[in-house]
Amino acid sequence: MCEEDKKTFLKIIVDEFQGFDFISRSATHLSLSL
Repeated sequence: MCEEDKKTFLKIIVDEFQGFDFISRSATHLSLSL
């Protein structure tokens, strides 16, 4: 995967999950409770 592909891929992910910051909060709680 070239650098440009990675950037595009990350941008798509960010666009997809924009406004869903509860996902990252849940992930933080999960990793803290491990």
